[in-house]
Amino acid sequence: MATSPLHGHSDYYGGPAQEGSGYSMDSSKNSTIANEKKARKAVEEDAARLQNRVQNLQKEEQKAQKRLEETRGKAHEILELRAQNEQRQLERQRRHQQMQEQLAAQRQDFESAKEKSFKRKVKVEKQSYLAKMASAEQTKEERIENEQRLVEYKLTRRLSALDKKDAVKKSMIQSQRKLDSYRMQKIQATHADYEHRLQEEVNARLLKEQELQQLSGMELELIERLKKKQVEQQQALQELQEAMSLTSRPVSVSDMQWRPPLSQQSSYTSQLSRGRASPSHRQHSHQSQSVPPQPKALPEVAPGEPSDEEIACAFAVYDPDSTTYIPTDRIGDLMQDLGMPLNPHQLAQANAQLDRNQCGQVSFGEFLLWWKG
Repeated sequence: MATSPLHGHSDYYGGPAQEGSGYSMDSSKNSTIANEKKARKAVEEDAARLQNRVQNLQKEEQKAQKRLEETRGKAHEILELRAQNEQRQLERQRRHQQMQEQLAAQRQDFESAKEKSFKRKVKVEKQSYLAKMASAEQTKEERIENEQRLVEYKLTRRLSALDKKDAVKKSMIQSQRKLDSYRMQKIQATHADYEHRLQEEVNARLLKEQELQQLSGMELELIERLKKKQVEQQQALQELQEAMSLTSRPVSVSDMQWRPPLSQQSSYTSQLSRGRASPSHRQHSHQSQSVPPQPKALPEVAPGEPSDEEIACAFAVYDPDSTTYIPTDRIGDLMQDLGMPLNPHQLAQANAQLDRNQCGQVSFGEFLLWWKG
């Protein structure tokens, strides 16, 4: 610290020595108070820690008291349960002793009943043996009588069988005559039914062909009208191009040429594949050339093709029950018999055309119409 000019010499004033002693006394007091405060704080902290320990010990004492009471309660319950178990064991032992006594009594009764049953069984077996001996003697006598009766019965039956054989032979001759007559009537009825159904199929085919020809005419008329419309559209387009002085390529006639829709092409192709397209359709197919003709399932028939009677006879070979139906898997054999063998592709097409319902059978009328189609 800097001293003022007035107190520069300690000899004169004596001030610096007195000031130093006063400062040391103040600093010692301050350090004593601070120490006392630290000591007080340490004592307070120790008291607080001690108070916490006392509280924790009190809580532990309460928990220990509670566990002691729970332990005493459980011990009391265990003693009661032990007393109950001892009582139950005594009761169980008493019941077990009673049961042993009952079993001993029952065993004794069973032994006595078994002895009585054995004696009764011996008696019954003796009686049964005597009865069997008597029955065997009686059976022997009856067997001798039965053998004599059997010899007489066989002789009588043989005579009766001879008489029945003659009667059956006569009956078979009559039945064969009736069967031949019935078969003849059935063949005639089947033939008449076949002729009737064949006529119906032919009439239905003619009606369908007429309807197909009418539709073909309508289709040709619509095609011509559409061609005229396309020509008019081309002329109008050329006029529009000339008016607008376009430099692009004009639309050609091949670009504007009419083609049948996809649905009509598929229908027309299926008609050609069935071999039932009308002459007008064939003419239209050659003119437009929009739909190529599909190959037929059958090759072209030679001039000396089989007659209806020959076809019917060949069909009847695979229809022994005269149902007028044959399985589709015999179509190849039938065509082989008719002199028209089919390759696998043609046979598959023929089966698809004849068996449209996929029932596995083909009638004679359907086959004949397909043959002539």
